[in-house]
Amino acid sequence: MKSIRVIRRVLICFLLGNSVVRAESFFQIMSCEPGRLVISITTPEPVVRRMEHNGVRYSLIRVAGWDSCAGGLPTLALLLHLSGSSAQYTVLSETNARVSVWPPRLYRDAPINGESIDSTAFLPPPAPPDRVTLRYLGLSRESHLWSLQIAPFQYADGVLTFTKSLLLEITTPDTRAGKPLSEIERTRLSTLGAAAIADYNRIEWTPPALAKQSAFAGPRVKILLNQDGLYRISGADLKAIGLNAADLEIKQLRLTCNGMDVPIYVSGWQDGRFQQEDYFEFWGEALRRTRQQQAPELYQDPFSSTNIYWLSWQGTAGSWMSEEYAGLTDTNAGERRRPLAFYETVHVERDLHFDRLNDIFAVDSLRDLYYFDSGIGAGSKKNYPFTAPWPDFKSPLGVQLTAWLSGRSTLSTEHRVSLFLNDQHALSGGGHRQSLIHLQTRSDQPLSATALSAEQNHLTVINQVEDGAIDFVMLNWFEVTYPRMYRAFNGVINFSIPPDDDPGLFEFQVDGFRTATVDVYKLGISKMVGCRTAYKVSSDGLSSFVCTFEDHVPGREIRYVAVEQSAKKSPLRMEWQPAPWRPLEAPAVDYLVVSSRRFISSAALKKLLDHRQAQGYHVLAVAVEDLYDAFDEGRYGSLALKKGLSWFYHHAQPPGLKYVLLVGDGCYQRNQAGADTLDLIPVHYRRTLRYGATASDHWYALLSGADDIPDVHIGRLPVRTVDELQIIVDKTIALETAPAKGDWRHRLLFIGGNGMIFREKATELAHKAPAAWDSRMLFTTRIPSGYDPFYGSTADLLDHLDQGCLVVNFHGHGGGAIWSDNGLLRLEDVARLNNYTRYPLILSMTCYTGAFDALTNQSLADVLLMTPEVGACAFLGASGLGWVTNDDLLQNEIMEYLYEHPQQTIGEIIQAGKIRYLVRFYSDIALAEINQYNLLGDPAGRLMTPQQNVALKLENNLLEKGDTLAVSCRLPFSRGQCTWQMVDSALVPLASKTTSFNSAQIQTSFVTPNTLNTGIAYLRLYAADEMGVAACHGAAAWSMTGSLVDSVTMVLTDQDSLYVAARIAGRTPFRSVTCRLFDVSLNMTARSDGWFVSAAYPVTPLTSVVQFQIIIQEQS
Repeated sequence: MKSIRVIRRVLICFLLGNSVVRAESFFQIMSCEPGRLVISITTPEPVVRRMEHNGVRYSLIRVAGWDSCAGGLPTLALLLHLSGSSAQYTVLSETNARVSVWPPRLYRDAPINGESIDSTAFLPPPAPPDRVTLRYLGLSRESHLWSLQIAPFQYADGVLTFTKSLLLEITTPDTRAGKPLSEIERTRLSTLGAAAIADYNRIEWTPPALAKQSAFAGPRVKILLNQDGLYRISGADLKAIGLNAADLEIKQLRLTCNGMDVPIYVSGWQDGRFQQEDYFEFWGEALRRTRQQQAPELYQDPFSSTNIYWLSWQGTAGSWMSEEYAGLTDTNAGERRRPLAFYETVHVERDLHFDRLNDIFAVDSLRDLYYFDSGIGAGSKKNYPFTAPWPDFKSPLGVQLTAWLSGRSTLSTEHRVSLFLNDQHALSGGGHRQSLIHLQTRSDQPLSATALSAEQNHLTVINQVEDGAIDFVMLNWFEVTYPRMYRAFNGVINFSIPPDDDPGLFEFQVDGFRTATVDVYKLGISKMVGCRTAYKVSSDGLSSFVCTFEDHVPGREIRYVAVEQSAKKSPLRMEWQPAPWRPLEAPAVDYLVVSSRRFISSAALKKLLDHRQAQGYHVLAVAVEDLYDAFDEGRYGSLALKKGLSWFYHHAQPPGLKYVLLVGDGCYQRNQAGADTLDLIPVHYRRTLRYGATASDHWYALLSGADDIPDVHIGRLPVRTVDELQIIVDKTIALETAPAKGDWRHRLLFIGGNGMIFREKATELAHKAPAAWDSRMLFTTRIPSGYDPFYGSTADLLDHLDQGCLVVNFHGHGGGAIWSDNGLLRLEDVARLNNYTRYPLILSMTCYTGAFDALTNQSLADVLLMTPEVGACAFLGASGLGWVTNDDLLQNEIMEYLYEHPQQTIGEIIQAGKIRYLVRFYSDIALAEINQYNLLGDPAGRLMTPQQNVALKLENNLLEKGDTLAVSCRLPFSRGQCTWQMVDSALVPLASKTTSFNSAQIQTSFVTPNTLNTGIAYLRLYAADEMGVAACHGAAAWSMTGSLVDSVTMVLTDQDSLYVAARIAGRTPFRSVTCRLFDVSLNMTARSDGWFVSAAYPVTPLTSVVQFQIIIQEQS
């Protein structure tokens, strides 16, 4: 017998005695072979409702089960798995129809915070430009995913034209040379909802080459520094970090930075041993200019100014500086030139203000986010002080100024700024919105050296826009290049020859030193010996030691450093690594924990790893600092972390890496790597619509292909202390090993905030849940009149949570620390909870409640996760801006997948929901949503859902008020406790009872209440065994109208014929029962058991989806 997969959503309507059952499925796979796919699309007749509001006429145009575009027209989107990343479609045939309608109602999403939108360029167009859009989504692991969007409706001049049937051919390059699809992958794609699945995957994408790991794999010393200067490290310094310097092969010392050799000067190497008094010196620099090729204004590394140097002593020796004699010689006296001034550049940058630049939309656009302050307003000015040591006011060399600014305000008016150097006008320019403003003096029009001061200098930025306007610009950094005397500042000077001098023999006289002991280095080449130091009084009256030497300078790029002993620097920190961590070539891991080092050895993390290992996972924990060292030469940041994740993803043994748990908080305030930091696991920022740079852990899950389809299930525990980690781990394990008993394990709470729009969306979401689930609702907006059973406040919410909920959905207004509608849930409310081991998954569809990158860890997510023995087990929240419609669409896809696959992990459910959402509603907003909604919790965690559904048998499902409703059920276990619940079609509870049982066959009865005022009602059952481990649930509908459709099924025979069967009850005989299948009407014949069976309908062997309606006409 051939198999058939039926995708259907059933909508039951009772209108004037007629029952209609629709299965909303609209396509057939007519042919599926290598390189070719043929799909038949059938468009049902739309339901058109004419409306008039404030004199404006419009139409609501609907097709049940279809989505609506921004233009108010129905669209259909299908997920396809094709064999490669290249495909095209051809329309083989089509039939069209026309109908006169009023203009369709347009839709436009808006931020939840009420922000007005002044541009719709980023929103979906009013109608898709093409009837068919075939969009490549990217790689999901090794499988190529595509979205096929059908937009058969077009409106123009009062006429709605639509394609009733469409036959499409989709072709891809020949795939038989590709990799055959495994059954495991085929099952995964089918579970995800792929409408068509190819037999092959073309391997078209090569993983990016991982960064070269540390040049030396033996013992080494990690040296951290964050200032430019000449550094000295002695044998005594190495001993202080636990290294016996005498064991070092001093002649093989090697220093590297970013994989490149750094020249060192070594003292005491002649005896072959590194004694405590021996030392080496080198010129070290802070970390900068790492990303200027992508973002020219990004001078400072976006994560840290701390640079990493590596000292090794096994293998090949590194680059050593020699000694070079630089004493003055009489024979060269006539050839020597003595320069008076050289060009010095002072870089001034203070990263004190973090700005997300919310007008920059490109998801991976790289911009500097750190500025001096929040900006200079219209008609205002600010001064930025700086020091320019020892300017030479007599020099003919001019002063050059470079400045980078950014607009902050987003109005269409032009920014206009002027820059003054010590009150002398230097530059003017402008820009628009949040564009970069780059100002630089022309080389042929420099400022005079007299513009500078020997004391304090300042740059003044004036916003020339008229006072009172809304206009802000922010200063990023500026540089002043000026003629400087050969004079030390704070005991050190880094210098070159003048910019207009040719190479040759020079005599340097450098004054300003406080001691006679001065070392001179020709950077990267040699230490200059034979220099002469004497105490003198300069022509401008400065008394100091003067260091004099000569050298033949081969080029203007040669630089020298003269430094007093007291001005030599020591590293920020050093770490001895006797056995550096390196990843295994083929690790056996499917559950990877990347943790800050402060947690890696904690008892809490070990407890979690042991728990997951006992569940059958292959676990591995890695310190994020080790990933920095192995994959980016020790430099801290998100790029190194992702390179490490990519390594494990591409090298793990089958079945491969599946789960990634990040253990450690993140923060936009980047502290030095050598000091304490709040950014324990680096925050990676991606740009989202209307909010700008947004914390996105989703980016870490993108490990195969340059796309937005996640390849692993990822979550984060945003903890800063071991105690916080212990709390989350204890709650996670307690929930999974000893959850509280009771029917809370199938209870769902849907919360709608202020505004009828949120109430309506939550109501719709609650009614989409299968009847077996206990859907509850809570709203902060009352219905206009009458009793409102779902209106409530904080006390009602806490009661719901105390009783227990499996999933809580909130959609409304919020901030980082609050569900703000009527103050529904505040941080202090969490401590009032009493829901021990009844911890829900919370979907917080609003603004900022998942913003783990804040300075404080006092977001709503933090408190719900890290309050002991109460709160939540996991939290899906936005680190950015929520959207009224798209938040609802995303949570709808997540919940739909949960209903279909309740036994999957939280990570699997969230990831599948995101992919399905992206397939159906792809847009700039959709990209923002999947990136900003982060899972805070363990992605391998599981919800304590019932393991199976059971069938309830009603003695009579057509009742009147006061009748007895008798029900029975056979359970998969024989002892335990069960809860029965009766609700009406509005989901208002009518009655409930909890009883114990000691037989697998159970029964009970209810008297139908006189207060029931809806035609349909449901009886639910939740049952669990006496240990509370095994659980099941089920539901049955009953009616107080004339008929009831109890269930619908399909049968595919060996003869490739399809039969539709429905069990239908009615008080009176039916005049007719008809099944309309693919626009063909088939009579249905009654059987003695209450089932009606249609006539046969022929299908092709590749039919995967069918569409039908059942129409019942009663005798009345």
